[in-house]
Amino acid sequence: MFLPLAACIALAACSSAQPANPTPIPDLPTPAAPNYTVQRGLVARGVEFSARVQPASSETLSFQTDGRVYKINVKEGSVVKQGDVLAELDLSNLKSQLEQEMIRLRTAESVLSNTMQSYSDTLRMAQLDVEQARLRYELSQIRAGGDTSVLNNDLARLDKHIADIRESIRQAREKYDQAGANNAEKMLEDALVEREKLVANLSDADRGQRALQIESQILGTDVERAEINVRKQRGTVDPAQIEAVETARIAVESTQSKIANGSLIAPFEGEVGMISAKVGETVGALSPLMVVARPGELELVGAPSEEQLSEISIGQPVAVRFVTVGAEPMMGTIAKVPLIGNDSGSSNNQARARAVRIALPQGAKLQSGEIARISTFTASRENVLWIPPQSLRTFRARKFAVVKNSDGTESRHDVKVGLESSDRVEIVDGLKEGDVVVAP
Repeated sequence: MFLPLAACIALAACSSAQPANPTPIPDLPTPAAPNYTVQRGLVARGVEFSARVQPASSETLSFQTDGRVYKINVKEGSVVKQGDVLAELDLSNLKSQLEQEMIRLRTAESVLSNTMQSYSDTLRMAQLDVEQARLRYELSQIRAGGDTSVLNNDLARLDKHIADIRESIRQAREKYDQAGANNAEKMLEDALVEREKLVANLSDADRGQRALQIESQILGTDVERAEINVRKQRGTVDPAQIEAVETARIAVESTQSKIANGSLIAPFEGEVGMISAKVGETVGALSPLMVVARPGELELVGAPSEEQLSEISIGQPVAVRFVTVGAEPMMGTIAKVPLIGNDSGSSNNQARARAVRIALPQGAKLQSGEIARISTFTASRENVLWIPPQSLRTFRARKFAVVKNSDGTESRHDVKVGLESSDRVEIVDGLKEGDVVVAP
């Protein structure tokens, strides 16, 4: 075990005593650049991509709010029932936020409730003041409207009685009836005394009625002042308190809605297809997360690249080769293509956005989850000159080839290319059949 280590130490000591001559390292031969011959033949360009058998009817599900995925309760291929919770967001922050917002709402409601109770009591007191003022005013009107016509009638009757007595005195004197005249004069004195009393009472009644009229006017102003106070009390509730309650209520409802939208619910009974998010991943609102397929008819769906998608059209024939052992290849056609550039951010979402439906022959037996390779020619040129793409050179958007001449020299030829595929490039101009091109 220790022998190799000792040998190394001895060799190191010898080398320090006498330096050895280094062994020269031979230069590696430079490989010759490959040559390519310009040929005539077929140049064909096609696309090839993978496809998968899946249910024809499905629905893409997404959360209605942003958040971090807390739990995914299913996996691809799981069978679910309507109403099952498929995935959940981390709602801890929202739940804490909801508690704080509920506290703010209850506080704002309590403040407003106390204010409204005080307002209600104050307003009711003001309304009672109005009612009492009106009652006092009506009572004063009744009093002020007392009838003095009785006194006036009594005074009129008394004046007529006095006039009658005076006429009786005049007639008695004309008849020299002294006794009758004296008796009538006595009656006149009593009537005049009574009249003086009646006039005094009438004067007092007039003054009292005027006083009641003045009091009624004063009470009328009390009614008006009480009504003004009621109108003022109706405007004493602070609008900011009402706004605070409404703002807090809107915040609570918004957070409750976000919490309700934090669960992904199966809309029907079916099978889970593609799942494009993972636990702990942050997802955006309305970002496609999961596909749930209804049981029933199956279809073949492929997801070519965007560049490949630009060369695919509806009705185009394709070759379908299932990877299942023993599966026979078959021909199909492109049945549906999406809009180019319709992607949604993540790679899985982009693949779904580029989904291409492929129609197969009637009666083709499919099994959900089967994988197939789809290939199709998109363009072809027959009997044209071609060379491999690696033999061409580019400089400042100029394409050229280095041609090896028969005398061993090399020359540059600008070329014009046509159809290009992964292994062949059509030469439209600049080279001829049989030219030997030196690769870069």
